[in-house]
Amino acid sequence: MPAPLLYAQSGQINAIVPFEIDQAQTCLVTIQIKRNGESAPALDVRCGLNDPDVFTLSGQPGTQGAILNQDGTLNSPAHPAKLGSIVSLFATGMGALTPPGIDGQISPIPPPWITLAGPVTVALAGISYTDKVVWAGAAPTLVAGVTQVNVQIPRSLPPGTSLYAVPVSIGPSIDGPFSAPVLVSVAP
Repeated sequence: MPAPLLYAQSGQINAIVPFEIDQAQTCLVTIQIKRNGESAPALDVRCGLNDPDVFTLSGQPGTQGAILNQDGTLNSPAHPAKLGSIVSLFATGMGALTPPGIDGQISPIPPPWITLAGPVTVALAGISYTDKVVWAGAAPTLVAGVTQVNVQIPRSLPPGTSLYAVPVSIGPSIDGPFSAPVLVSVAP
């Protein structure tokens, strides 16, 4: 089945995994690239219903997340989120949407709200919360498959937490799987 392409250059192709593949809990899919009638060698890739990952500014795991503060500014040490405020994380691999997403389409500006079919958990500084997730669903104006998760930063964090580098990860349930942690900057 064809997959919508987001980007292609020598050595890198970014594609959207078709929603039809989300039907199985785990699977193995064969990816084959075709261009101008030529086919590259096939590649087998594992997939699953939930395989979350939060986007980062650098594209590298464990670095500053692609996170917006409540006032719309890009979260960073220069523009940290306030304790108790809401931030928006952008992720992929969070599972099924209600109503289901359509391959390659841009998610509309609500209404209608396109939400995740199941619950979402956020882990901040190593503590898991379900009650801090304010909303989770298709990121408006972005391609279907990108999820926006709005999270309220707790009013206090564990002692010893470096406020300018708080690890945050998300998952589709309290039992995971969770994304690799990214960093969010927080100020008192």
